[in-house]
Amino acid sequence: MRTSPAGRAFIGRHEGLRLSAYRDAAGVWTIGYGHTAAAGPPAPVAGLTITAAEADAILGRDLARFEAAVARLVTVALSQGEFDALVSFAFNVGEGALARSTILKTLNAGDRAKAAAEFGRWNKAGGRVLAGLTRRRAEERAMFAGGALPAAAMSWPTVLPPSVPSVPQPAASPPSVPRPAEPVAAVAAAGPAEGAMKEAMTAERATGEGATTTDDLPVAGKPALASKAVWGGLIAVAAALLPVLGPAAGLDAAGQGHVLETLAALGGVIGGLVAIWGRLTARVPIR
Repeated sequence: MRTSPAGRAFIGRHEGLRLSAYRDAAGVWTIGYGHTAAAGPPAPVAGLTITAAEADAILGRDLARFEAAVARLVTVALSQGEFDALVSFAFNVGEGALARSTILKTLNAGDRAKAAAEFGRWNKAGGRVLAGLTRRRAEERAMFAGGALPAAAMSWPTVLPPSVPSVPQPAASPPSVPRPAEPVAAVAAAGPAEGAMKEAMTAERATGEGATTTDDLPVAGKPALASKAVWGGLIAVAAALLPVLGPAAGLDAAGQGHVLETLAALGGVIGGLVAIWGRLTARVPIR
């Protein structure tokens, strides 16, 4: 079976039509009639735009996937209204959800009345009951049961204005800075897109990068003597001057000239090693 023109219009009305990519209530990039990358190409991204004709073609391809899922999962004969309702349901919640649902189990068991009653349980997103989903499930139930639907529910939507993407706010944002409009508010008027959460969708997550440490980096205003290389140089200079300054200070009175020379050589070695160590461990400031 294929979705009827009325069923196709019903799905289009509830999904809404946007020709510019936007994030839906679940944070998933969406375009056209509720199309996401999970349903196949094109993959909606920021800045992507399409024409109304392209949106209609994408809808046809997306519907074919869910029509095939309904045909595969349902083991009893269906009326056109039942088929359209199940395709709309699967389009909205995903074929995996349909496969696990009590709607499918009771329908395949031959209890159509119980299957119809189960539609109303699927009206939550993020743990909250949404008015748009409640309305959609009630109309899908009526379609499934062969009841009459309002003419507005079977008409094609007009192009909805672009939605403002959700922008994460800092933990302590100044109260004077207004928060950007959430996409839920923009689609609530149309109702249907509130619950556009399909199987295999995942909200985009920011990946943070670890901050680069600034330990041991040169700090503005800090004396140059803080450098290990400078300290090493000073030790070496002091050691070299020891044989000259020692006698002036009376350190060779007991014939300790050879001791001063040894200390000078040892100090020179130590100073040189400290200077080399300072050069090897020096870090380049990040600009």
